[in-house]
Amino acid sequence: MGKKVFLLFLILIAVETAPCWSQEQSVSMDVLELSAFLSEDERRPGDLFNVRSLALPMDKTENRFDESLDTQGRNNHHYLMTPASSSASVEPQALNRPIYLAASNDSTVTAESQEEKERWSSFLPFMSEEAKKRGYELPLPFGAGINFLILKRDIEVTDVEAGLNSDPVPVPIDLAIDTTSTVNNVTARFDAWILPFLDLYLLAGYTESDSRVKVQFTIPGPGPAPDIPVDLDLEGTVDGPTVGGGLALAVGYQNFFLAGTANYTFTDLGGIFDEEVDAIVASIRTGWNGPIGNTKLTVWVGGTYWDTKREVSGSIPLGNDTIFFNVLQGPVNPTNLNFGTNVEITKKFHLTVDVGTNFDDMNSLIASFAYRF
Repeated sequence: MGKKVFLLFLILIAVETAPCWSQEQSVSMDVLELSAFLSEDERRPGDLFNVRSLALPMDKTENRFDESLDTQGRNNHHYLMTPASSSASVEPQALNRPIYLAASNDSTVTAESQEEKERWSSFLPFMSEEAKKRGYELPLPFGAGINFLILKRDIEVTDVEAGLNSDPVPVPIDLAIDTTSTVNNVTARFDAWILPFLDLYLLAGYTESDSRVKVQFTIPGPGPAPDIPVDLDLEGTVDGPTVGGGLALAVGYQNFFLAGTANYTFTDLGGIFDEEVDAIVASIRTGWNGPIGNTKLTVWVGGTYWDTKREVSGSIPLGNDTIFFNVLQGPVNPTNLNFGTNVEITKKFHLTVDVGTNFDDMNSLIASFAYRF
């Protein structure tokens, strides 16, 4: 049966607040990453002190610019600050030695900040500054991608309309056989994060489906003639365009997230008979997001509900007469589980794979490649 691919995928990610500082009477931050510059005998690369609400008195502090801290050959710049005293609860031997703070004019930070300011799409999402102040890292606001779907599931007949040389009307079903439908779909997707937690998207693509209708029903005969039994068994391939749209909502806490999506799609299929598919698909997913090596990885589990209506229309000859019919079909089991992952190759390029199953009569595979800007 014709189905449309959908993809939720964008998530608010909670990360550590980036360090910053100002030259005032004291320096106070929620989180500071400090490196104790020990003596040559004691110094080890990567010695860090994670201190919350640390205040460093500045009235007797000596500041000088230094480029010698880089122990890995990078040309990073830092300010050397020698505090005269401090009431913060840090090891005394650390306070009696110079402490390096990453300066705001670090070349990497400056380049990223400048790029953020110059990016034309930085006006979205609205309220992004509030989210960043709370330590959330947001995805780039716009995305364009391509999705591929392979879906196989059982479907059942729910209603039949038929008429002899006339418009179809509801008729009783004598026997309906569940059939299996295989769907292949390719869809282009464009989305935009309107708010830090709200993503809107549009879908357009093409669907091919192996369809079968197998049902027995009875229609009234003309005048005093007896009722006419009809054994309808049609099988073939139909294809056609798919269009739709939807929204995604996402919230996060530290490295964990909860996201929900809902979309509507319409597919107009043609072949040995006419077929239209209306689908409202809703899903929810929860999972983890974090760095793995030089990339970011997202993994999730979730579930999907398919409110789909597949209407097969056509006609068959009966002697000198014609029987017109509409057969309404839907999934035997409308829910399934999902397991998936998203790999952030770079901040702009993302690769997604999602597997769906109910361990019975439904299996699906979605692969997606997206470019964000």
